[in-house]
Amino acid sequence: MLTNIHDEIINNMLNKQKTLGIFLDLKKAFDSIDIDILIDKLSYYGINGPYQHLISSYLTERKSFTYVNNTYSECNNVKYGVPQGSVIGPILFLLYINDIQAISDKCKIYCFADDTSIFCSADNYNDLETQANNALTKVYKWLCINKLTLNFDKTNFIIFSKRPPNINLNLHIGDTKIKNVASTKYLGLNIKQDMKWQIHINNVINKLNQLIPIFYSIRNIISTEKKLIIYNALVTSKINYGLELYGRKNTKWLCLLQKTQNKLLKILFQKNILYSTNSLHYNLKILKVIDLQKLRLALLIFDNKINLIIKTKYTLRDKMNIALTSDAYQYINKISDSAIIVWNDLPSRIKIIENRNLFKKMAIENYLNNY
Repeated sequence: MLTNIHDEIINNMLNKQKTLGIFLDLKKAFDSIDIDILIDKLSYYGINGPYQHLISSYLTERKSFTYVNNTYSECNNVKYGVPQGSVIGPILFLLYINDIQAISDKCKIYCFADDTSIFCSADNYNDLETQANNALTKVYKWLCINKLTLNFDKTNFIIFSKRPPNINLNLHIGDTKIKNVASTKYLGLNIKQDMKWQIHINNVINKLNQLIPIFYSIRNIISTEKKLIIYNALVTSKINYGLELYGRKNTKWLCLLQKTQNKLLKILFQKNILYSTNSLHYNLKILKVIDLQKLRLALLIFDNKINLIIKTKYTLRDKMNIALTSDAYQYINKISDSAIIVWNDLPSRIKIIENRNLFKKMAIENYLNNY
């Protein structure tokens, strides 16, 4: 979903379309669901008969009470909310809010759990403001009908532009004005109005630096195998999240992230500061940041190869290559274009592999052999 949103924003910026994103924060979303409304919506999605009855019995007749200073409160029925911590809870929540995506035919509404965003585009800012406010009016009405409320302090919007736009848009939901911000956090990523990623990369670096004292304290008492498990859990997971978005240009911030990765590896695996970085990565079979990003882009193509082949075409030079638009190399901003270039650079012996795990293994070996 994030890759689709990113490419759509970049497309609009390249086509000089005015674009904004509104990021809604639902207040206590999972606890605010009206159970009666949810059960009615199940019928709309074809969940009827014994299946609806099963879910209804799971949600209803739940009771709660409080216990303070050896005193119990009265036991009352829970009329709102889905049980959190369950597998079905998030699914029920998504079924509850899914129809919000259909309320506007001008703006696109994306839902991911309780993170809801609205993206609008128009030829000029006047039309953009009108379009966004019309969508917000419908969203506010939907929220009222479905008994959900917004956390207005965390609800904001961004006007996407290569340079800070000299414009003041007034967006309202109900009687509340929405804040215009230069950057915001959405789905764990720090998104800026110019779609550059220095804030997010800096935040990742700060989180990784917090691991330094931990790595110093454990490096003498655990085996190499356990060190690799800890490294992948605490470091690779943080670097990998959103890497296909923020890692496609070798900026000074990405170089700082690479230096941080190298530092953590040398501390954890007890290597001298002058030890060869290439040897370290090769011996541990750990990809550098830029190659981790290439791997994620290659897997993006692998997972969507059939659709991409249908939409584009193979080049004559190599039947396993995917053709790009003529201006793709000039505007190497879209994730889809970046991914195709990474894919085309892979050896044909890797591109013909059909098993995902084997493809990933061979692609990693290909990048490691360059160290």
